[in-house]
Amino acid sequence: MIVNPTGVILAVFCGLVLGCAAEKPTKPAARHDAEQIAREQVPGGFVTSLRQEVDLGRRVYKVLVQNDSTAKRVSIDAATGRIVEILDRTEDLREAMADNENLSVPLSPAVRAAAESTALAVVPGELLRWRVRKDQGRLLYRCGIAEADGKVARVTIDAVTCAVLAVDRSQPAR
Repeated sequence: MIVNPTGVILAVFCGLVLGCAAEKPTKPAARHDAEQIAREQVPGGFVTSLRQEVDLGRRVYKVLVQNDSTAKRVSIDAATGRIVEILDRTEDLREAMADNENLSVPLSPAVRAAAESTALAVVPGELLRWRVRKDQGRLLYRCGIAEADGKVARVTIDAVTCAVLAVDRSQPAR
């Protein structure tokens, strides 16, 4: 068998640098899959927000994950589960820490599930994005929900009591 050295070099370059020859088969990623993939990019990290949107014609999850010193926004193709972009957001984390607005520990899965259920009970639809943040010492959970009419409602919930604090239906669809 004759091997073309140029072809071998191209295959190695493509596989190592571009990641297109040696990747494992892919499968669609659900929200929890995207969160797990993002958490793997920041050791000891936890998810503080997730957005589902169409970017360059494909549906992606943009997941913000942080630990006590690093933050990254990881974009994951929903159809394949592949990471398409990682942006360093550590400077944003430092600013939030300076303003005492950062989330220093993850929100418990039970609290998050309760907040999501509350938001969807108030505004039925599809959960497109969520974010947990601290505002004036209070933990808030904000959900973006796609309504049947195509608009996106933002529901703000107290992350401790699960009380609905605000519903804003004036958000344009993305």
